[in-house]
Amino acid sequence: MLESKLINHIADQFLDGERDGLNAHTPLFELNVVDSAAIFDLVDFFAPGV
Repeated sequence: MLESKLINHIADQFLDGERDGLNAHTPLFELNVVDSAAIFDLVDFFAPGV
């Protein structure tokens, strides 16, 4: 469940909703899907549930 929430969030925020080929093993940094600044968005996304 956490994995699918994260994949959906990344797709929505950084890939215009495109989920094709995006999975738990996708190298997000190497493919420039997310960068160091995007980590703050991901932390903020999960912070309320921590």
